Amino acid sequence: MTYVSRRGVLSAAAVGALAHPALAQDFPNRLVQLIVPFAAGGGTDIVARYFAAAAGRAGVAMQVNPMPGGGGARGGRQVLQAAPDGYTLLFGTMGSNVITPMMNDIGFHPDSFDTIAIVAAASHIFCVGAQSTIHTLADLRRQAREKNLSYSSAGAGSLGHVAMELFSRKTGLEFLHVPYNGSAEALNAVLGQHVDMTLPTTGSAMPTITSGYIRALAITSDTRSAEAPDVPTVREAGVDLLVLNWRGIFAPKNTPAPIRAFLTDLCRRIVAEPEFAALSTRTEGEPPIFRDSASFARQIDEETKQYQDIVASMRRR
Repeated sequence: MTYVSRRGVLSAAAVGALAHPALAQDFPNRLVQLIVPFAAGGGTDIVARYFAAAAGRAGVAMQVNPMPGGGGARGGRQVLQAAPDGYTLLFGTMGSNVITPMMNDIGFHPDSFDTIAIVAAASHIFCVGAQSTIHTLADLRRQAREKNLSYSSAGAGSLGHVAMELFSRKTGLEFLHVPYNGSAEALNAVLGQHVDMTLPTTGSAMPTITSGYIRALAITSDTRSAEAPDVPTVREAGVDLLVLNWRGIFAPKNTPAPIRAFLTDLCRRIVAEPEFAALSTRTEGEPPIFRDSASFARQIDEETKQYQDIVASMRRR
């Protein structure tokens, strides 16, 4: 029979505490860094700031740190290399954490992080200039059969680019892709009549739509947006297409389970908060959604499989 001395038990406990320092004290007891892998002022950054403010109201001090570059690669790598103690988190998107890692070798993969929760989602919206002769998605499809139409995106591999590739596959139509450096430039290309259309997030496009400078044709969500109730969904317009760019919280791999559980519960409470829900809906054009850690991980796995072929074909071009 093997005996373990009290000193040995205490030593083992000390080693465990050193291995997971956050478990040796109440979490959190200092500022949590929330890395946004996109530029300050964009839709993802704005919602992340709403999220951090709501976390503060829930008693968790959180600071947003924008870290743009490489379609989300720079910010993702920063979190990937951080200590797995819950104090450095990533506010990622389907674009930054699923599409970009499949498009390019950026140092991480869709499953490189611990999933915490999905907290918001953004739909995309088909838009043309106000002077365009295209008034509906049916008009768009008809004209695309008659002549070459072009569209702008926020960049090669952006979700607007992927959504248009899906639309092309669903309809059998081809469009000329003109990538720009960000959604603002892509929208300006339509305003300047350099391209025929674009597919921005609904929230980012709404000010230009309501001002009358661009015309909305259809939205990629499963229901109409409260921000644009007169705009039909793509499915209502006759094409079976659904694209939602979620916003989710990630932690470095091997973050201790109790910390992950705490953070997931925090996300659940924030999504249920009326103030966060209202601000997020106004920014994204969609109400916030909550998916827990396990559901989030399954969704990433499903999306990786769903978009694998189309991303591979985009890489070959």
